[in-house]
Amino acid sequence: MRLPSLLRHPLTPVLILALLAIAANQFGFDLFYGARLYLGSAAVVLALLLLGHRGLVVGGASILLVPRLWAEPQAAIVLLAEVLWLSLFLHF
Repeated sequence: MRLPSLLRHPLTPVLILALLAIAANQFGFDLFYGARLYLGSAAVVLALLLLGHRGLVVGGASILLVPRLWAEPQAAIVLLAEVLWLSLFLHF
């Protein structure tokens, strides 16, 4: 059985993981007393492991909503540094 041509496109995994990262950051889990767990970084790590440097696109998509969710633009800078460091660490 052959997959449709859209599913064989090289950007399809990037888009799927980017949407997963955005959804995971949008819908966090309440742990206790206002502490929330956001799992968008898990999709970014998975994308970096599976897709290489194309995972940076997933990281960028994951970071888009952070200033609106946390009301702190500094958090986006920290998450961007995390994605860049992880990409450099995994691929060099």
